[in-house]
Amino acid sequence: MMVITSRGLTRSTLKIAVPIFILIGALIIVWTLDGRRDSDLHTRANDDVRPNPFRYTGAGSCSSHSCHGGVSPRREKRVWQNEFSLWVVQDKHAKAYDVLLNETSRRMARILNLTAAEKSEKCLACHATNVPIEQRTRSFDISDGVSCESCHGPAEKWLGPHTSREWTHEQSLAAGMYDTKDIVKRAELCLTCHLGTAEKWVDHEMIAAGHPDLIFELDTYTAVMPPHWRETEQKGPWFGVRAWAVGQAVALREAMHRLARRAGNRTWEEAWPELAEFNCTTCHHGLRQPSWRQARGYRGTPGYPTYNASRYTVFRHLVALVAPDVRSSLDRQVNELGQLLQSPQRHRREIVARARSIAALAD
Repeated sequence: MMVITSRGLTRSTLKIAVPIFILIGALIIVWTLDGRRDSDLHTRANDDVRPNPFRYTGAGSCSSHSCHGGVSPRREKRVWQNEFSLWVVQDKHAKAYDVLLNETSRRMARILNLTAAEKSEKCLACHATNVPIEQRTRSFDISDGVSCESCHGPAEKWLGPHTSREWTHEQSLAAGMYDTKDIVKRAELCLTCHLGTAEKWVDHEMIAAGHPDLIFELDTYTAVMPPHWRETEQKGPWFGVRAWAVGQAVALREAMHRLARRAGNRTWEEAWPELAEFNCTTCHHGLRQPSWRQARGYRGTPGYPTYNASRYTVFRHLVALVAPDVRSSLDRQVNELGQLLQSPQRHRREIVARARSIAALAD
């Protein structure tokens, strides 16, 4: 879990600041949605982030000094031309494959009875740009990790032309580039790994073996990355607030799709109930008494894990300001979902239906 403490905010400051930020965020989101600055939320990430037919040229194809491999940023230019250098030296995405080579990953692979982590499709799915062999050019190297084309799309058709002044962003999109400038699409792409899809996921078995739980917040994670992009004036001073809110909405929607997918699964490959959907501290906690857990009391039946609604807990306050009628319905349905998950086997069909309904409201 990533915690940022350098701001030095005290508890009392946070009590004042959080409601103010939520109110400002609500106004900004209303303005954003009314102005349609980004694509709407009525698409599923798994539908929108679909396989691309073009080929991947590898991060090395972007590393020329005259392209993106410069040492110092050329800030007077539209493109700084040091984007590759920033990524390869400072960005954790560039180290994603190397993580599979450390002792923790090797131990996890042994526990999970996998091949070597750096060769396991389960691990490579998110620790590298793991595309089919036929989509890799000779310059492609899977050890580059989560490289340029993981986010920007296969460069085969736009790599050369996009250096021309006459070449437009729209032409690049038509040639296979992914539109990371659109906040919704950016959130959807990030969440394919930072939350998961039907093809790649982190479950309780992997967490128990040592993999961190998947926690993601678009604006915070963007802020802590070494920026290799220019925040244009068109995005406005409140771009971070919009990114946060859109990221929260997309994360809730995709979390509901994931829950529905898991509860509706009828094969032996995925167990149900999937404990990664529940609150970890329900089972993993200290046993000393007295403790705050006993003092607080329990929801539902003691001993039963409770649903982890963290992706809704803060976002619901923004919904209350932007769409109060939706907030009341979301509150009711999220509470009903938690009750259904007290008996996850008995209520599988109802859980799927309720999760899909919440996903639709999150749109």
